[in-house]
Amino acid sequence: MIILKCHTLKMKNFIWTECLGCSEIGRIAIKSFLKYHNNLKLNVFIYESDLGKLPQDENIIYHTFERKNNLKYFISKFSNNFKFCFSLSENLLRSYFKKGHKGTAHLWSYILKKYTSYDNYIHFDSDVVFCDSAINDLIKYSYDYDIVGQCRPYKCNPYNIDFGNLPDLVATCCFLFKPALCPSIKRLNQKNLAMAIQGKNKITGKKLIDFFDQITLEILINNGKIKYLSVDDFGGSGINGSRKSSFSSLNNMKTKYKIDVGRKIVHFSAVGSGYNIWKTKATSGSKEYDRYALDRFYLYMKCFYPESKIEFPNLEKYSELIDYFNTKNF
Repeated sequence: MIILKCHTLKMKNFIWTECLGCSEIGRIAIKSFLKYHNNLKLNVFIYESDLGKLPQDENIIYHTFERKNNLKYFISKFSNNFKFCFSLSENLLRSYFKKGHKGTAHLWSYILKKYTSYDNYIHFDSDVVFCDSAINDLIKYSYDYDIVGQCRPYKCNPYNIDFGNLPDLVATCCFLFKPALCPSIKRLNQKNLAMAIQGKNKITGKKLIDFFDQITLEILINNGKIKYLSVDDFGGSGINGSRKSSFSSLNNMKTKYKIDVGRKIVHFSAVGSGYNIWKTKATSGSKEYDRYALDRFYLYMKCFYPESKIEFPNLEKYSELIDYFNTKNF
């Protein structure tokens, strides 16, 4: 006799993405989310100027931020250093996003402090494109796992760094985690939580690879269970570091920069950063990352806004990928 496991407890899920000042990018992600997830609510964090440029739907909740005058902005920026929780202003976010992931980290710490009554947090980047109901997969796995996402290999990491016995973690482009097993979310003040998310506050005592890894590792230290998503369905890398899949010709292109291609999502990576660099001449502080981000932005524009006159020097290298998108109805 086969006994089917039945989950009677309904999880409360907070699903979000952010496209602050880059509505051209967020529009594609939101449209694809709506196409495949008509049963779910999505929270989108944006600037006031982005309103009206993005899809309107009863399942989309847009969140904007107050824009303060210069005096109030500088007073709040100083006083936030001494507060356990605080509201973000548009001025502050714009300032932090000029420094790359500092802006994202402060936004996420604000979200985790403000929206506290949820069992699961689910995030996807604004340069993710859904090809199927991927978020429903994450929710399904959450009944048995505490972290769900693409594998971020530590044992077989692409940098050939020896991290000892550290476990593999997850990429944050499309992932789920349970806050119950991360006491730092409640324990730390908002600024220190942002630093932990960014990786500058080593709450685990370990030097880790990437954004949010400190939080993910804390969940595992507290006996959290992790589910690595299929490379065939979600792209990215497996635990062995391989990008081989049913979509290998796209997921592992013979180019310097890779792109995650699977049956259920495509993730470009760093497109928002590239857009910001292109539009405002901002910098991440790393010339190599800036080159990478601009390459991703140019590629994204050729895939979804082919009428754009933005020049893309590596166009020929990505012709197979661009042709792939031309056959899809995004």
